[in-house]
Amino acid sequence: MTALVRLVSEYNRGTGCGKTARPGLWRGLRVTRVPKPEATKYRVMNVEKHMRKKQKKMSQIFKELALTVMKDQKSIPSSEAAHTALLLANAAWNRANGEEFTDHECKRIIRKFEKSRRSLWIELRSRDWKALINELIQYKNENYPEDKRIVVVCGMREGNIHVEWKQPPESIMKA
Repeated sequence: MTALVRLVSEYNRGTGCGKTARPGLWRGLRVTRVPKPEATKYRVMNVEKHMRKKQKKMSQIFKELALTVMKDQKSIPSSEAAHTALLLANAAWNRANGEEFTDHECKRIIRKFEKSRRSLWIELRSRDWKALINELIQYKNENYPEDKRIVVVCGMREGNIHVEWKQPPESIMKA
């Protein structure tokens, strides 16, 4: 029985099996480069990471959008004016990407900001918030036509703009 095992072991020699395998051979073939599943996965992950890096951060984009509706872009706005500008940017972004954000919802939230600070409209370019949303939609379509991310949450946290988003369904991305 041991002689048979020895013959089988010698037969497998160089095929990549067991301790007797010779370096440079894999399953009996000379190895030039054997792709490993991990390497392929790593390449795919790098492509996805590269695509994410290529996209501008949503917080930067929303700051840019919010500043376009402010009268004085260099001065620091009040909290209410900044939140209103971000709300308008959020509504415009999602509408430009085909998402629903009703005027009723916008109006209700803006009224809360107005109650807190009546003079917030002095800091914005116009009191007509619907016109501002339309301008922001046009700005988004001109500057970020390929960006179809859907904004889920937008606001300010400790003085910084915070935006959470998700990728749209595949059917929207292909359209």
